[in-house]
Amino acid sequence: MVQDCFDAIPDEEMKKQYQLEASHGVELNPLMWNKDKNDWAGDPTLGKSNGAYYRLADGTMKVKRFYLCHDACITSKMVQAQMLCGTSLT
Repeated sequence: MVQDCFDAIPDEEMKKQYQLEASHGVELNPLMWNKDKNDWAGDPTLGKSNGAYYRLADGTMKVKRFYLCHDACITSKMVQAQMLCGTSLT
């Protein structure tokens, strides 16, 4: 259930969150976030997994998602997921 709701968060919203955190000086994982470009690390046009991107069997490139993180992150993401899914996760 929680994973389904996390998957419901659009990539654009995840990117906005990364940009917000970067604007506050948070050191983000350089394998996921390119600080100089203020954008996802890697290049989705390569057609293979790299940086923040992974390739699905059909060739579609998607941004990686991580579900294990610190309590504040979980709380924030659970609230976002609740709003998007319209359900309680507790």
